[in-house]
Amino acid sequence: MLSSTNSPTNAGKQTKTLSKKFIFIIIISSLIVTVVSLVINFFVEYRRASQEIAKTIDIIEKSKLQELTMSAWTLNIPMIETQINGIANLTHVDFAELILENGIKIGAGHNLYTSSAKNEFILKKKFNDKDVYVGKLNIFTSSTVLNKKLVEVTLFITCTQLFQILLAASLVSLYFHKYVHKRLRDITHFAETITLS
Repeated sequence: MLSSTNSPTNAGKQTKTLSKKFIFIIIISSLIVTVVSLVINFFVEYRRASQEIAKTIDIIEKSKLQELTMSAWTLNIPMIETQINGIANLTHVDFAELILENGIKIGAGHNLYTSSAKNEFILKKKFNDKDVYVGKLNIFTSSTVLNKKLVEVTLFITCTQLFQILLAASLVSLYFHKYVHKRLRDITHFAETITLS
């Protein structure tokens, strides 16, 4: 007469092993989903910021340069300061600086960052059918707003995924302990009662 060598202790070990495998799979899957989400979000936000910067530069070219050129031509310093301040307050503009033909510099804006990109515009005025140089406008743009937003989104996604991982791991562990362990114990107990003649 043969009896099975399985025991409730072995069933418990098998349950723990299966539980650990499922929890490991859940963690790895969640990490992959998190990384993919972050990469997609970064690409979307970076593209959006780049388009916003391009729109800002387009606004400056189409609606600001002509007025600024006229102010520079007439050396209307108060008006130049007002216009430079207006440009510096545009979205994604860190700093705006006008260097007049006589070397005078008029600037406004915030701190420059290492990620700031320089956009240069040469201001010329037609006079006696000739283009006369009146100054140079330097616009420094950056995606500092994007960087802050990315940090916030990254923290949100990471915290959300971490919560989901902990919740899923707890539920899996509970399920295996309550149901799978009970089933394995019943099967083991049943196997021990089988006799072969």
